[in-house]
Amino acid sequence: MNTSNNNKVNTLDLPNEILLFIFNKLKTIDVLYSLVDVNERFNRLIFNSLHIRNLDMTNMVMKSYFNRNFSMDKNVILRISEKILPRISHQLNELIVERYSIEYILFPFNYPQLYSLSLINFQEKILFQYLTSDSLLHNLLTQQITDLNVDISYNSKSEVSKTLSNIFTLILSIISFYKLSSISCVSSTLTKLNINVERFDDCLYLLQHLKSLLILIIDVKKIMIRGRNNNNNEKLPKLKYFSLTSIMFTDHYDDQIIPLLRRMINLKELTLFLAISKSYSTYIDELCVINCIPQKNKQYLPILIIFPHLILLDLYKIHVDYAEQLLFDKNIHLPCLLDLCIKYKLLEIITNNFTNNPIRDYCAKIKKLHIDKFIPPKNFHEYFPLL
Repeated sequence: MNTSNNNKVNTLDLPNEILLFIFNKLKTIDVLYSLVDVNERFNRLIFNSLHIRNLDMTNMVMKSYFNRNFSMDKNVILRISEKILPRISHQLNELIVERYSIEYILFPFNYPQLYSLSLINFQEKILFQYLTSDSLLHNLLTQQITDLNVDISYNSKSEVSKTLSNIFTLILSIISFYKLSSISCVSSTLTKLNINVERFDDCLYLLQHLKSLLILIIDVKKIMIRGRNNNNNEKLPKLKYFSLTSIMFTDHYDDQIIPLLRRMINLKELTLFLAISKSYSTYIDELCVINCIPQKNKQYLPILIIFPHLILLDLYKIHVDYAEQLLFDKNIHLPCLLDLCIKYKLLEIITNNFTNNPIRDYCAKIKKLHIDKFIPPKNFHEYFPLL
């Protein structure tokens, strides 16, 4: 007897709990585009039970660091605009739009509960036009938005124009308590900013004027000195989280970044992802290295690198090549290292089952070893006598 047809389960026959579980595993935009108006039951589950508060109208395809496409298919954009947003715009808290969808998604609707807005992959001139001509965007930034994320598309073939600086000045003017010169304006609403900029000067400029910022996540193309020196010693007491990323090499860590960090007197969390071309920096007390790709050509440093204040070294997500370089290279010196985070298998490899003598000096000073569960070999405590 063939019962295969009887064993087939139709999606429409699934209980609500299972359907909700499935819906929650999908992207919100896919649920809205594909399942709304399939039937009344689906509509009730989606609009009444999912509690949609965030909408991401981007679909990133990354070809390289500077070559990314965020646009969605226009049919998806139109359906969301015509069929979905009239039902949910009143309840959205967070919205992400890119330059091709903003006309259909942001401008036609009211968003009374919106507090987070991300403008992704905008050309400088287009974003500037929106900021100067659209009253809805102006009102949102003035009265509602506390989290602003601005991503401006990078054009490697052209120099950055003055438009970017004008955008900064305009945003500062829009979100000010009162309209003064850009030198003295103070943000009334903005507490979080995630932004990509061209120069380190732009970072200093933002911190100088956005006095209410609690969180700043900033990606700087190049850290260098141009027109504005970092001579401002004014403290930044409200800033709690600061993340600075720059993939191009800089030799201004000590004279630019360190003075800025000293102004952040109440900082609770700091993330630095930097390429430092001069290795004499002395202020790092915690270093987390994440790189699981093996070195193509193993090279040993020709100069002595000293981290005199480094207390914690996190090598938990690292290839053995880099662990060996940091702990074995005679030109890297970690005199104050106390905490080491590392996987046992990796530690076993680089010590050759705890028989290599060169690493003993570092291991003998370790007071805290953050490691996965393992059975210590006989000579383990000879390597780590302070544990």
